[in-house]
Amino acid sequence: ASDLCGFYWSAELTDDEDWHGVYNGGTTTGETDSTAVDLGDDAVAGEFQILKLTVGNDGTARWYVDGVLKQTVTGAVSTSTDLAVLLMVEAKGAAVETMDVDYVLIESSRDWTV
Repeated sequence: ASDLCGFYWSAELTDDEDWHGVYNGGTTTGETDSTAVDLGDDAVAGEFQILKLTVGNDGTARWYVDGVLKQTVTGAVSTSTDLAVLLMVEAKGAAVETMDVDYVLIESSRDWTV
């Protein structure tokens, strides 16, 4: 996609057990090599994890796993393009894929009066 920022996990990636911090659309070109955005933290079935993504007004994105900062990218996203929040699970084979999500929190410090 031309504009995105988030967590990604896929059995098709080089490290098929880790979360990856993906991005595109800002002043920093999005990575196409999964090893460059590997967060080094396994997504393990049956384990609880807290994933947090922050995006600053300057387009800088920060990825946290269980409170630990895993990656910072300056200019990861555009400062002039609206982004939407998506939470998705995709099945690429015959097996049904599932993910349990306890909550999603979205906060903004945008000045909505301008």
